[in-house]
Amino acid sequence: MQAKHMARWLLPRLPQNINIHVSPSLRTQQTAQALNLSFNISPALTPHAEVTDLQGLVAQHVPSAPLLLIGHQPTLGRFAATLLTGSPINWAMRKGALWWLITQDNSTYHNTTLKLVISPNLL
Repeated sequence: MQAKHMARWLLPRLPQNINIHVSPSLRTQQTAQALNLSFNISPALTPHAEVTDLQGLVAQHVPSAPLLLIGHQPTLGRFAATLLTGSPINWAMRKGALWWLITQDNSTYHNTTLKLVISPNLL
C-alpha cells in the first residue's frame, strides 16, 4: 500500500525520460511495479551492495536522463551520505521513503543537492 501511495504522488513529478533501476529482490520489484513504468533490474542494488556498486551504476548512467534507484538500507543511506558529504556515513532511510537528490556531474559530492526527503505517511 505504501508503494502505491508513493507512486500516485511521484508519477506526476517524474520526468518523461526517467531511468529506473531496481534491486533483484522481489519486494523492490513490487515497489517499482506500483509506478507502472519500465525498469531495469540491477545487481548493483542487491541487499548487500556497497556504495562503490552504486557509484559504478551512476557513472554508467547518461547524465541527461534522471535516475531513480529502488534498493535497500544501509547502502542507499550510505550512498546518499557519500553524495552529499563525501563520506559513507550510516544515514537511516525510512522504509518506502523518497530521497530526491540532484547532482550536476554524477561524480562528486560538491555538486549534489538534496531536493526532498519524504515518507509515505506524510503524503
